[in-house]
Amino acid sequence: MQNLPSILSPDFGLLFWMLLAFLVVFFLMAKFGFPVITNMVEERKKFIDESLKSAREANEKLANIKVESEAILNEARKQQATILKEAMATRDQIVSEAREKAQTEDKNSWKKPRHKFLWKRKMPCAIFGRRLPNSPCR
Repeated sequence: MQNLPSILSPDFGLLFWMLLAFLVVFFLMAKFGFPVITNMVEERKKFIDESLKSAREANEKLANIKVESEAILNEARKQQATILKEAMATRDQIVSEAREKAQTEDKNSWKKPRHKFLWKRKMPCAIFGRRLPNSPCR
């Protein structure tokens, strides 16, 4: 056992100095290092907790916005259907009024003299023939 290095079989003096160095480093770490490390860990934990809380709140707001947007879309669709129904009713009313007006005009059209219109149209053709530039005789 004489051949072994002194580290593997330390004597009492080496053990004393190693223990003293360990205690000094441990005391310095306990006094200055560990509180800083634990504070940093606590701050990181608080930051993570706040981030998770913010993420939950953001998800809740997003869900509320989604519900509100669906409600707005449904309301818009209802208004669109109402407007379309009103437009169709107005269209039908206008068409029926136009048909009634056309029928009444058609019934009264035989009372109007058509020969005046034909006379005005054919008279220039008979007199001037095709010599006029914008003549309806063409």
